[in-house]
Amino acid sequence: TTASGVGDYPIIAAQGTLSAVNYTFAFADGTLSVTPATLTVTADNKTKVYGQVNPPLSDTITGFVNGDTDSVVTGVADLDTPATAASGVGNYTITAGPGTLSAVNYTFAFVDGTLSVTPAALTVTADDKTKVYGQGNPALTDTITGFVNGDTASAVSGAADLSTTATRFSGVGNYLIAAGPGSLSAANYTFAFAGGTLTINPDTTTTALDAAVFGLSATFTATVTANAPGSGTPTGSVDFFDTTTNNDLGSVVLSGGTASLTATLPDSAQNVMVRYLGDANDLASSAATSVSPLASVYVLNPSASGALSASGNAGLHVAGVVVDDSSSRTAVTANGNVRIAAREIDVVGGVRIAGNVSFSPKPLTGHAVMPDPYAGLPAPSGGTSLGSISLSGNSSRTIQPGVYTRITLSGNARLTMAPGLYVIAGGGFSVTGNAGVMARRW
Repeated sequence: TTASGVGDYPIIAAQGTLSAVNYTFAFADGTLSVTPATLTVTADNKTKVYGQVNPPLSDTITGFVNGDTDSVVTGVADLDTPATAASGVGNYTITAGPGTLSAVNYTFAFVDGTLSVTPAALTVTADDKTKVYGQGNPALTDTITGFVNGDTASAVSGAADLSTTATRFSGVGNYLIAAGPGSLSAANYTFAFAGGTLTINPDTTTTALDAAVFGLSATFTATVTANAPGSGTPTGSVDFFDTTTNNDLGSVVLSGGTASLTATLPDSAQNVMVRYLGDANDLASSAATSVSPLASVYVLNPSASGALSASGNAGLHVAGVVVDDSSSRTAVTANGNVRIAAREIDVVGGVRIAGNVSFSPKPLTGHAVMPDPYAGLPAPSGGTSLGSISLSGNSSRTIQPGVYTRITLSGNARLTMAPGLYVIAGGGFSVTGNAGVMARRW
């Protein structure tokens, strides 16, 4: 029958309904030979990633008849491939052989399969970088990971494409470093890419503080520079602070990296600090200096002729400045052997001299009016009125700060003025003959 197994089966011949005139019948049996059906053993196709161990090899058997299943098969096929964990990307034959296969009623045919080795993935990560605002971008680099089979970076040729939108003057913040394939190539690898971050930090700054002292008035100039070469000029403001008196002198906005402030100081040495407050791209910094008031003479009469007058052998020597606010063409008059020496001599109007007068330095005429630098100061500590001072002959005297109605010197008199603020109200200040005035430094 259809279900009969492999073997020979007799075919029996009998008369059945045979009939023939003039003949009789003789019968001879035949044989029905049932041969094995063919089962096809096909090696299953497999895939793996470069560097991985081979996957388990398997097969599929087809061709069963009469409702048979693989339960009629005993043993296993022999499956083999030359590929190993170290085999490069490509296709490798999986050979199928009989192994220990056996099945009643069947023979076996074999079909090979394919093991496909696919590339492993390398990850190219852009390295994080930092720089200071105003600096050029650092060299961009990357790190490649994911090598297998003992491979190293030597297995890769070419270079990744690394880029960032940040420039030298991009503001403080974080910027993406993008990574792309560029010219990268590797025989057994593909590439995946991960971006990095370029962090721009604020630039450090240096603040310098200079002071120009005129009497009790001082002009402070702060200069703020960025430390990174070529990083531009810091913006923002600086604050001036007298640390001796804990007095905030004021804030000034930088212009071109500098800011100046003029302040009236107490009549003693002061420590002044300037603090740059920083901006979006520049860090704060500070500087400090010590200043001492310089003895100075301010003549505030706005129009008098001879508002400052000296004659004979009179001398006026101060470490600070001499200022005459009179607009008269003869605001300063001097004759004889007068000697006037100061750090600076500023005259709004003009100067008239006669004789062997000496100025050091030469007066600057046409100067702008100097506001009373002491207007904001409290009254001198010496009192509201100490009367008048009159010295003549060879007399000498040291006086203390305060309000005086008049000071008159003549002959060879010598007047020494202790450090502090003096106000001469009403009677003027007159020096004639060989008289001299000395102002002690603070």
